[in-house]
Amino acid sequence: MSFKHWKIRHKLLAGFGAVILLMVLMGSIALLELKEVNAKLHLASADYQKTVQTHLIKDALNATARNMRNLLIFDDPAARALEIAHMEEATRTINGALQRLDTTVQLEQGRALLREVATARAEFLPARERLVDAVKAQRMDEAKALLINDVRPVQRRYMDALERFVAFQGELMAHDTESAEHEAQFALTVIVGLLALAIVSSTVIVITIISGVVAPLSTAVAVAKQVAAGDLTAQIAVDRQDETGEMLAALQLMNTSLLKIVREVRAGTESVATASEQISSSNRDLSSRTEQQAGTLEETASSME
Repeated sequence: MSFKHWKIRHKLLAGFGAVILLMVLMGSIALLELKEVNAKLHLASADYQKTVQTHLIKDALNATARNMRNLLIFDDPAARALEIAHMEEATRTINGALQRLDTTVQLEQGRALLREVATARAEFLPARERLVDAVKAQRMDEAKALLINDVRPVQRRYMDALERFVAFQGELMAHDTESAEHEAQFALTVIVGLLALAIVSSTVIVITIISGVVAPLSTAVAVAKQVAAGDLTAQIAVDRQDETGEMLAALQLMNTSLLKIVREVRAGTESVATASEQISSSNRDLSSRTEQQAGTLEETASSME
């Protein structure tokens, strides 16, 4: 069935339904895009947290390096004990950070770099312990030699492994952040496009509904004015089956009925006029005959005199 034959309520329902459908579609796509952006941001945040944990390890390792240096500088046993306590605290901090990284790092490349960190640390810890044991035994020359020849090289490898892991996580974080920005831009483009589509579609729907309702009503009003002015010659075309079409059909029927009534009245008037003319002619004939008879009677009366 053509759209113009739809009932007005059906047109309105279809129009509003289409607009609502566009809004739902736009909202759904926007939610999906925002969900994707949120996922990218979550990845970037997770990479940032891994970088934070790695920097905790680096800070603790640097603090440990200072503690070992202070062990060789300080002569006070209490000061040395305090430095050793700080080193133990740093060890606990590093253990916790490594455990958190082990549970959060999922990519194989990241886990390979993390294993390199663990390997370098496994070389570093025994060398550190040998230095601490030498300091506790007051073998300071041996401790200095251990620091230079054993501890510093493995400490350097330990730090280099941490740097490679940090660089990898930084690249991941930059990539995820860029991806999130791209997704956000794409989401904005999609939302703006859908909004424009919704505006254009809504405008087309409104214009279609208005033209389908207002135009027939305008025709009906024009016909009603023409009839009110006494012109019954209007030709009313009914080409639709909605409420306005039914109204036009009713006006067409009314116009036809009025025209029939006028014709009947006109025919009746002409009949009355004809009858009146006949009566008038009969009266004239009767008057003429009466005059003739009166003349005859006058002549007869004269003759009798």
